[in-house]
Amino acid sequence: MRICTLLFFVFSSFAFAQGEPELKSSDLKKISKYTGDWIDAKIDGDPSKLSDAIMSLEEQVVKMAKSSKGRNPLSYVYDWEIALHQERKYATSGSTVKKGRVANVAFARAPYSVWLPKKYNPKKSNYPCVVLLGAKAAAVIESLPAEVLENMIILAPDISSLSEDLALTMETLISLIIPVSEASKAYHLDRMRLFMVGTDELGSVIAAQWGAVMPHLFAGVTSTTDVTGKIVGSKNLELVANTVMASANDAAAWCAIQARTNPYPLSFEFEIPWPQQSRVFWVHPVKSDAFEGELANIKVSVDRDSNTISIDSTSVERVKLYLNDAIVDLDKPVIIVRNGIDYTYQPSRSVGTMLEVFASSLDGAVFPATIQEVDIPQAEKTQE
Repeated sequence: MRICTLLFFVFSSFAFAQGEPELKSSDLKKISKYTGDWIDAKIDGDPSKLSDAIMSLEEQVVKMAKSSKGRNPLSYVYDWEIALHQERKYATSGSTVKKGRVANVAFARAPYSVWLPKKYNPKKSNYPCVVLLGAKAAAVIESLPAEVLENMIILAPDISSLSEDLALTMETLISLIIPVSEASKAYHLDRMRLFMVGTDELGSVIAAQWGAVMPHLFAGVTSTTDVTGKIVGSKNLELVANTVMASANDAAAWCAIQARTNPYPLSFEFEIPWPQQSRVFWVHPVKSDAFEGELANIKVSVDRDSNTISIDSTSVERVKLYLNDAIVDLDKPVIIVRNGIDYTYQPSRSVGTMLEVFASSLDGAVFPATIQEVDIPQAEKTQE
C-alpha cells in the first residue's frame, strides 16, 4: 500500500488510538480552552494569566464533577490528552513560520534546522515530527519523500560538534532535546508521534542511544546502519518501534506509517543506562545501586482487576510513580507489591499535577495523580 494512502488515516487530526473521547463536546471544548490558555501563559511566563487559567480550569472541573454521576472528571484520560494538545495558540506566519523550505534556527547551545509542510496549518491539525540525526542531516531534508514533507515537521539538530564517545552525555541530550522542546512550543507537534532517524553512523548511535534512555518519548527509532552493539541498555529498544532501513528516505517513510506511542503500558521491563535516568513511561527510578559493569533493571506489571502494581528489581531502591486511570483505578486504594512486599495507598488527583507534568515533559502523557515515591525493599545482593 502506498504511503500516501496510509497517511489519510495516520495524519487525521487528533486521532487518538488509545481511546475515544467520553466527555460532552461542550465540556471538552471548555477544558481545551483553559488548558490552552494555561500552556500559553506558562510559555510566556505570565503569572497573572497562568493563575487565571488554572482557576478557570479548576472551576470547570468542579462543575463537571456535579454532572458526571460520581465519576471524577480527571479520570477521563484521553479527553485530557485531546484538551492538552488542541487549543494552544500557534503562529501561522512570521519569522518563525517558514513553510515549504528549510529554516535554520540559531538557538544558543542547540542550533537546528526545521521544515514545515507547505500547507502547515496549526489551527486544523497537529503534525508528527521526525528528528533527523547526522552530520549532514539538514541537507537531506528536501530530498525526503513528498508524502513526508507534506505531512510531517522535520527537525535536524546540529550535531557536528559531537562524537560517538559523547553519545550518552548531557551535551548530546541538550543538542537533541532542546530543538524538540523549542519546536513543540512554536509548532503544533503531535507529541505522541515523535521519531528519530539516524542518517549516518554518528546519528544512528545517538538516535538508538537516546531511544534506549527514553523509549516512551518516541513512537519510532530508525537508522541507516545497525549500531545495537554500541548502545548502553540496548534491550530498552524493544520498548519502542525500531528498525534499520537502507536510506534516510526509507526511514522517514517508515516513520510516517507508525502508530502513536502507547504512553501507559501495563507491563514492561527496562534497564537504566544513564545515571541521570528520568521517567520511563510512568515509572521514574530515582535511586539505584547496580554492581560495576552491570545495569540496574526494573520489571513492572499491572493487574487492573485487583488494582495492583507489581515492581520487581534487585538494584532499584526507590521509584516515583506517575499514574492515571488508564493504569489503575485512582478512586480505589492501589496495592504496590515491591519485590513481594505489599504497600497500599490511596491516590489523589490534581489539576495542578497534571498540568505541571505535561509542561515539564515532551511525551504528551496525562498524569493527574499526585506523584507517589515508593521505596523498593532490597534483599542482600552478592556479586557473582
